[in-house]
Amino acid sequence: MCDEDEQLVRYYFGELTCAERAAFELRLASEPDLAERLQKFTECVTSNGDAGCFGKIADEEPPIPRRLADRTTHAILAGHFERASECVGRKRFNLPELIAVGVAATFLGGLILPAIEASRESSRRDQCAFNMAGIGQALQLYSADHGHFPQIGLTQNAGLFAVVLADEGYLNREALQKSLVCPSSTLSKLIADGDLKVVIPTRDRLEAASADQLLELQRLMAGSYAYRIGYFRGRDFIPFGGSGGCRSALLADAPSLTSVAEIVSRHHGKCGQNVLFEDGHVAFVSGCWAPDDVDHLYLNDDSQLAAGSNSSDIVLAPSEVTPLGVQLVEIGE
Repeated sequence: MCDEDEQLVRYYFGELTCAERAAFELRLASEPDLAERLQKFTECVTSNGDAGCFGKIADEEPPIPRRLADRTTHAILAGHFERASECVGRKRFNLPELIAVGVAATFLGGLILPAIEASRESSRRDQCAFNMAGIGQALQLYSADHGHFPQIGLTQNAGLFAVVLADEGYLNREALQKSLVCPSSTLSKLIADGDLKVVIPTRDRLEAASADQLLELQRLMAGSYAYRIGYFRGRDFIPFGGSGGCRSALLADAPSLTSVAEIVSRHHGKCGQNVLFEDGHVAFVSGCWAPDDVDHLYLNDDSQLAAGSNSSDIVLAPSEVTPLGVQLVEIGE
């Protein structure tokens, strides 16, 4: 595939940056051939098999041969008795044969088991992205109604966005509690074992909670995810409400709180995290850095898990963290 074809495919699936998308749309307006190629590609992708680039699929299935069941049963039984007669008197496996079979089974297991686990992890990552997309739709509706995304105050924890969405009816509380759990997270395993449960409290419950209860609620109300907090302009704290950028991160798999050097998401094999962007799309981002930037997703420009140092300093904070920050200490693996 040439670079232009790749760019066309990325444009169709929304994977271009804002600048790339704008440049490509200018070309579409001025180059009829390119627009025609995009139209043909769209028809191929959206065709249902009755036409387009994949050919016509037959409307009727071929007739079933007469007495197929009888003939099939007879053939199976005949083969069975023939094999049974051949096996009479067959000696048992000897030791070298058993060793050879064991070695082969071990070798095949070493190849197959990692592939199975990789497939399972891919499925978990896709489910995580699906969860984020559903939360993103609710956030978009909230933003359309209020002119900004749910805002986190200076002394409020990042997970409060989930309380806002549930209290104001943008997502069913039980459905949101399930969506907030990444299937690849440790939290998912603890929930499956019955050791923990994500609870999205009401504002009234938060106000009535004791200090210990409040800490536990704050820790779990956003589940496995980290939400965008605001930034400082001089000494003034500005809650984040949305910048409108299609590459501006809004929600992501939460990081583990170890040392500054280990602020990474441990979901999905520690090789990256799903990220929900302001325009509603979800993408898997390798490492801890915002796309097309050198900005750390979880730390501000001063390498602290706290509010940003300026308006372009992105910080996604885990549920219990406030814009005032959290002291990072070594807690081991």
